[in-house]
Amino acid sequence: MNRGWSHVLLALGVMLPASLTRADYDKTRWGMTVEEVSKLYPNGNLHTFDDGTKLYLASREVALMQTSSGFFFDDLGHLDHVLVVFAEQVDSEGAKGMSRETAGQYGSLLRAELVKRYGLPTRTMMKGDALAEGWVRRNHDVVILIQVWCQPTGCNPQIFYSTEDRIKRGKGKGL
Repeated sequence: MNRGWSHVLLALGVMLPASLTRADYDKTRWGMTVEEVSKLYPNGNLHTFDDGTKLYLASREVALMQTSSGFFFDDLGHLDHVLVVFAEQVDSEGAKGMSRETAGQYGSLLRAELVKRYGLPTRTMMKGDALAEGWVRRNHDVVILIQVWCQPTGCNPQIFYSTEDRIKRGKGKGL
């Protein structure tokens, strides 16, 4: 492991626990409004979809990596899931893709940290051609890691946070 990767691994051990050991995601709670979330993560961009759902997209640094954190709100305006996309570069349009190999290396580090926190995944599934592994926490929150998600613009590891009920409903953006 080169020096850059060791810094990322160290940061994962320090940065991920706060967002992964409590309910909901990081500073947020399920059911918060766009206004409440935007106060916690200023300078984001709000997108409203035709069905009334909303996405607040904020660029943040997590574990020494740039992320595009998407906060998704239901048609009543309540936060119901978060998608964190890890990238080497993020701009106003979101995360820029990296090579499949680099995304795989970051994804493996994220997985190792999640396994350390929660044990082996409780669920494994496919999302397109990407392997997704999930953990259901005692409070029924769900954490899903997709180690390598590729699109034409490149690849990124992603972590999805939601509730078990939200997953069972299976509707909305970002799922």
